[in-house]
Amino acid sequence: MTSTTPTSDAESSPVSPKRAARILARTAIISAYAATILVPTGFAKIAIAPIVLVLLATLAGPSVRRLWWAATALFAVYAIPFIQYAADPDREQSLSKDMDPVWWVIIPIVGVVYIVSYHVGRACRSR
Repeated sequence: MTSTTPTSDAESSPVSPKRAARILARTAIISAYAATILVPTGFAKIAIAPIVLVLLATLAGPSVRRLWWAATALFAVYAIPFIQYAADPDREQSLSKDMDPVWWVIIPIVGVVYIVSYHVGRACRSR
């Protein structure tokens, strides 16, 4: 019989913490771009996936955690029409058709705020 010594998760992890932070940051920014494009083009129901990814990756990623306010705002602004859509018994087949056009403007604006904040923060950090 051979005995093995227990190793911690950090020692056995194939991904370094720096690489994991980059992956989470990349996931957050690509998802923010996707959500910003999906909502005004009529795919608002599908946009729930990238919006949830933005929130989760931002809260989990140390390099983008400073953007928690923008990720939370994006999630909240999307949640309002989504909850209205889900609660309406006479809803349309598409969230985009049921959504007030004001949300078509507000959601991408908040997404752009997240994207710009990410790039500005990244530029300031690299100096």
